[in-house]
Amino acid sequence: METMMKSLIFGLSANPPTGDGGHYTIVKYFAQSGMFDEILVVPVYTHMFQEKRGKVMVDYEKRVEMCKLCFLDASTQQCKVRISLVEQQVFQKKLREGGAGSGSGSPPGEAVKVGTADVVDHLVQDNPGVDYGFVVGTDTYRDLCNLKWRRAKELLDLLHFQVVERKGLPSPAEIPVQRLPARVDFHTLHELKEISSTSCRSSSDECEVRKVVKSNVVDYIVSNRLYGFTEDKKHHQMNRNRKSVLIFASIGIVSAFIFGMWRSKKIATTKH
Repeated sequence: METMMKSLIFGLSANPPTGDGGHYTIVKYFAQSGMFDEILVVPVYTHMFQEKRGKVMVDYEKRVEMCKLCFLDASTQQCKVRISLVEQQVFQKKLREGGAGSGSGSPPGEAVKVGTADVVDHLVQDNPGVDYGFVVGTDTYRDLCNLKWRRAKELLDLLHFQVVERKGLPSPAEIPVQRLPARVDFHTLHELKEISSTSCRSSSDECEVRKVVKSNVVDYIVSNRLYGFTEDKKHHQMNRNRKSVLIFASIGIVSAFIFGMWRSKKIATTKH
């Protein structure tokens, strides 16, 4: 009997993706675990909650690029890490099928929502010979097993869940829930730190961000001025430029004054 390919879905906002001790550590751990043939890193295309769309997430294309910079080097000979655009593909498919809130006066796409079940449907339909796993944290695992997700029962039966324990929370294996997944593994990653994408976005200190986000990702963020600390850097540079202009202007004024005094003195000496 032919062995099914095993693929692990790792979804995230990637706004930005964190490095050692964060998202990168999780992807690298599973890539090296020998459990999967590929890791699908799936950046969220658009927020499920309409009120948050466009307010907290930078452009999708830029988040995809940050994922490439962050995760692709985690691939091993046995496990390929790929950046998947499946959420964008599902969104556009729904849009074509008329899920744009037509007749409501809403802008195209505003009413379209893409959930985990939609993504899994698309992947399974396109790749029927693949066995899919799904990475979740402790809090997400609890919500899913308490059936708070849309089509939660189907997902619990279909996917092989990989639960990463979160510091400060009870072990997910001990959490009372309504329904358990058909297949689930629990993982404790001691390398994980208490870092978040939110703190990176709100930081005003580039040096602090570089401690939790890979340097090549931070370089990309800075060059595209994606978050607050890059604006602070921009303003700092502008202030430096203004100071330089003032210094050179002052030097010019002083030089002109000295030259004027010297010339006046020379003319006076010549007359005498």
